[in-house]
Amino acid sequence: MRKILICDDDTAVRMVVGMCIESEYDNELVYASSADEAIDILKKDMNIGLVLCDYNMPRKKGSAVFNYNAEATNLPFVMLTGDMIDSFPDIEHFKTNQINTILHKPWKEEQLYDIIKITLGDIEEDDFIEEASSSEYKKVRTHTLFRYLNNAECFDKINDIEYEKINTDLIENKKVFFADYDYVYILQNDYNKLLSSINSKMESYKKSMGALKEISVMSTAILDKVVTNAEMLDMTIEELEDFSSKVSEEVVSMQETKGIGHLVESTLAQEDYFSGHALLGLQISYKLTKKMGFAEKSIIKKLTQACLLHDAFFEKTSFSKYGSKSELESSSLSDEDKNAVLLHPDTFALMLAKYKYISSDVLDAIKSHHYRIDGDGYGSVINIDSISTLSAIVNLSLQTSDMYYKYGYSNESNQKIIKQIKDYQGQGNFDFVSKKLIEILN
Repeated sequence: MRKILICDDDTAVRMVVGMCIESEYDNELVYASSADEAIDILKKDMNIGLVLCDYNMPRKKGSAVFNYNAEATNLPFVMLTGDMIDSFPDIEHFKTNQINTILHKPWKEEQLYDIIKITLGDIEEDDFIEEASSSEYKKVRTHTLFRYLNNAECFDKINDIEYEKINTDLIENKKVFFADYDYVYILQNDYNKLLSSINSKMESYKKSMGALKEISVMSTAILDKVVTNAEMLDMTIEELEDFSSKVSEEVVSMQETKGIGHLVESTLAQEDYFSGHALLGLQISYKLTKKMGFAEKSIIKKLTQACLLHDAFFEKTSFSKYGSKSELESSSLSDEDKNAVLLHPDTFALMLAKYKYISSDVLDAIKSHHYRIDGDGYGSVINIDSISTLSAIVNLSLQTSDMYYKYGYSNESNQKIIKQIKDYQGQGNFDFVSKKLIEILN
């Protein structure tokens, strides 16, 4: 079954479009928050069968995604927009291809379903998509449902016409329930409440990021990543507001520091894995310190420095993607580039050491951020007993961020990450940090 790519710079829109599709179809969904990210996915994933893309996105419009797709595999393309197609001279040839269509905002679910059926029905392989439910019942992810709506009746699908109500006692045991059900079915009325709750939460998230919005180098796409991460990590509005305030204060301070300013601005100006991985790692580390009971401004200051500067000297941002020695060895990089990546934790820490602004414990965290308990890391050979709590937080937060980028976000990927994090239990300062991180991921 082919995948569906959804590209929109707004987290709420991506979530709602994805939920609408999941409620009716079984296809795997892939998400992108920018044109560049969508193009990168199309280059790498040959199993995409349909593209749904917003037109009006910052930096690069949806037309960039359309034009790349038209010249490459020419997949069925649905443009999401509030305007008429005549308004877009950069995709004049869009309507000359009958497999492409426009979905005008505000759209209704039925319009989306009809367009998917029509669009994929024009392809020879008309089994790209598989219907999953009737209109009375809507399929939703269990984690999403219980994060946003706690009182919905849940049903299990018996066959195409029969649904059985799930025992409420089972639902109350969330750990068992989530293990048994990745998806459940709910009634249309509860589904509408769920969509409304998601939109309301996303709007609240955006309003709580006022401080970060003042940082000029943070684009709309980067701010959207912060919202996406907050939703994924189930941050409260108060947590995101506190995170935004403390991190923005430190970023401004770094910007004003000679030699450091251009490094942090360069990191935040990117719209790829380079910045996304650093920000997700920073948000995970914030959640960890909150869980551990010491998210003071002085700690967040150090975490901000370590997460945003740990890869700051790379000439090519793509070098930051190699999280382990085995990944690096199997890459197509030259021997010279591989060696540069292998040495970068120590090299970058040494380069940052000349700035008095960066404290020694932050430098130690950067040195050890690629340490791996299984020996698959790189950088200095470090005695695990010498790794501080700060270094352990930075290390596991960045590792978890990297794994989310590689595995995606789902109950299955969470369990895979937890399995790897468990290896750090009982290991020096990693013990307490890893246990708290698993509590967050569960």
